[in-house]
Amino acid sequence: MYSSEVWYRDVKKGKGAIATDDQILQLRIHYNLYNDAGDALFNSLKHKTSSVEVHLCHQTFGPGVVKAIKGMRVGGIRRIILPKDTIISSENIKAYGVMDVELVAVCASPVCCS
Repeated sequence: MYSSEVWYRDVKKGKGAIATDDQILQLRIHYNLYNDAGDALFNSLKHKTSSVEVHLCHQTFGPGVVKAIKGMRVGGIRRIILPKDTIISSENIKAYGVMDVELVAVCASPVCCS
């Protein structure tokens, strides 16, 4: 049985700007998403040519990921364990997903400020 608690730990500590609790932030990240069987569902870390833009006000990846990303520093990599009920798109996940996130940039979000 799994709780709805999100678990995370730093794989690599960053040294840049911090992703704060401010909901008007825009982040640029690279990430891998795996299901509970270890199958890769998405891999942006493999192709570092473009990062993914995330606006914290939209909670694109769900509230669990937003909670886990807060406090990260640019350059850091964090492993996040997400119960299925905290993942927005979870069709290939039975109990939990694993997400490795690299924080590339933090700035004010023009989308969230309007």
